[in-house]
Amino acid sequence: MTTIEKNLADVLRAEAKVAALDEQIKALTVLKKKEDEKVKATRALLVEEMTLGNTIVVNGHSLWLKETKEVIVDADAKELDERFQRIKVEANKTAIKTAIEAGEEVSGAHIQTNVSVVIK
Repeated sequence: MTTIEKNLADVLRAEAKVAALDEQIKALTVLKKKEDEKVKATRALLVEEMTLGNTIVVNGHSLWLKETKEVIVDADAKELDERFQRIKVEANKTAIKTAIEAGEEVSGAHIQTNVSVVIK
């Protein structure tokens, strides 16, 4: 077996493991979502059964209700005053690539050429 054949076999084996792991992650994500929903529903039941201000001890666990405040934004964020908006700035890589390829100098960016193996 040549070095290339061995490396190809290693890549194919590793890719198969990655694909299997991806499937396991998907299955675990579904299970996690179901359990998260159970926790949320059961916590809601506890809230209904308890009284604000009381502490209950069950099997060594202390339970009490705590009030919290949450901001609910009913309007589209664009309709809010600017001081209540967060603006995310990110690089437009497509525009940068086009500019550099057209001969324009873009400070803080460059095009890097990568080489990768294609296996089909």
